Amino acid sequence: SSQTLIRAGNHLMGYLADRNFPVTRPVVPGKHGTIFRLEDANGRVFFASVYEQAPGEVLPDEDEIHLPARELKLLIERWGRLAGSFHRLCEDYPARYRRSFPHWSDEDLIWQAHRYLPAGQETVLKRIASLRARFDQFEVRRTNFGLVHGDLHHGNFSIGPQGGLCLFDFDSCMVTWHMLDIACPLYYALPYPRSRVEERASFAPFFLDH
Repeated sequence: SSQTLIRAGNHLMGYLADRNFPVTRPVVPGKHGTIFRLEDANGRVFFASVYEQAPGEVLPDEDEIHLPARELKLLIERWGRLAGSFHRLCEDYPARYRRSFPHWSDEDLIWQAHRYLPAGQETVLKRIASLRARFDQFEVRRTNFGLVHGDLHHGNFSIGPQGGLCLFDFDSCMVTWHMLDIACPLYYALPYPRSRVEERASFAPFFLDH
């Protein structure tokens, strides 16, 4: 349920904050813990949490990062360190808490796509099956697989006055390969629109190198 996932994310954020990882800590509102239960006039129920304010500024909500090359290089290096530190700390995150997060193989919209796609999409289904077979062959080790942030793009961290990053938005955490936290930020940082093929092709190795 959403309550379970919010509570799991809040616990993980507290765990990371206790280990000096730069993350916003959930604010405990009272006897109900870190989750508010809200109900609107139509009887719909929502769950929410309050967090400390992230220090610094957040990059503009755009598909591309507009920074000079040197500043962008430094940002990407700090971004990579942020991801690496997150994964390293999560290696020791207790299994009983890790089980609260979804596993990559439970992604319903992808792996159960036949339940949602219209008839006649056999090519798509075959492609999904091929990807699943490939993923099932990937090596799983403590150092390359575990909890990931899952949405580590440039809109989900703030940049402090000294350049330090502070991570937030833990709604997409899951158990999968660490490389998702490289693929996701690269996807969102690539020059847009996709018709800028040459720029995208040159940006990808620049991003991955740093």
